[in-house]
Amino acid sequence: GEDGPERDSRNLHCIEVLRSISEKALRDIHCHLLLSDPSTSEILRYLKAPEQNKGHLLVDVFNEYEFMSEQLLVGTDFLPTIRESENERLHVVLIGTGPIAQAVAFAVANVCHYPNFKRTNLKTCITFVDEDCEKWVDRLVVSRMGLFRLSKYTYVDANGNKVTHDPETTRGDYLDVEWNFVDAYCEADLARNFIAAVAASPKERLVVCICKEDASKAISTLVHLPRAVYDNADIAVYWREANDDIIKHINESGMYGYVRIMGDIDEMKEFVHSRRVERGQRANYVRERRLNPDTRDTEEKMWYRLSEADKTAAIYCANALPLRKRCFEITDDDSLLRDAEHRRWMMSMLLMGYRSGPTDE
Repeated sequence: GEDGPERDSRNLHCIEVLRSISEKALRDIHCHLLLSDPSTSEILRYLKAPEQNKGHLLVDVFNEYEFMSEQLLVGTDFLPTIRESENERLHVVLIGTGPIAQAVAFAVANVCHYPNFKRTNLKTCITFVDEDCEKWVDRLVVSRMGLFRLSKYTYVDANGNKVTHDPETTRGDYLDVEWNFVDAYCEADLARNFIAAVAASPKERLVVCICKEDASKAISTLVHLPRAVYDNADIAVYWREANDDIIKHINESGMYGYVRIMGDIDEMKEFVHSRRVERGQRANYVRERRLNPDTRDTEEKMWYRLSEADKTAAIYCANALPLRKRCFEITDDDSLLRDAEHRRWMMSMLLMGYRSGPTDE
């Protein structure tokens, strides 16, 4: 894909040029389409499968921020293991707003459906901390109206005043993720006290993700967190710099806990297909074989008949499995697993922008 301004428009145009060039190809040609704007990905999900996958050009679309967040949050031990017998919940604090913060939040909301929710009603909590957070709340709520209509979320202004939205409960309060928005720069007392209280709570497992595009701001934020965070939380920093020596030195100092990195663009280039698309293909194949056990179609053939929405749904499903394997006991009674998968499915649909209700699409 192209870099620079108007990247998404140019990349979409390139796909159309490639389709034309490959019309008379003697074999299928695989292509990965890189996007950066979350809104562009949303638009493509509404296209029908034949429009996207006609001809010999087989296109897989991915958003760079989604992929970089998934590198850290899927298939690693970064997110905590919480089992059915435990009385804790996950609390993810995102310092910053923007595309990377949104990608991390949505990945957490898709993946983190723990087995103890049914017994304790403890919901995974996602908190954004940043200046001018009220604007961010408005943008996020408007972009996912179905999700936030059914969710509990709280906005805390710079003076500490709280406004809470309770979920619409016509069909019950069934989502297991809630949201906070703290309108303060991370060095402000309001933000520090909030984060320190979460870090000190015996009922919460804290994860802190620093989502700053500017490397110097990210480092400044990282080394000035409350002391309790370094002692009690898992920490990650968005890092697009070519050199990560400063992060290595931070870890070697022993002063700031152990800091993980998200945002490795080189990993994206090498593993985008095997780590993301193949997971989705396998999840879709299992589903298709369940619906049609006599099919002889390959995973790939099934995959390129799907719309982008269905591809995304399959990838979301696959992304949730590694953490679920760590947290759930495999027994003859699979009710907890089925319940978690249903909650995951509802969240995934809402994250893609769908709404629930007789008058919604």
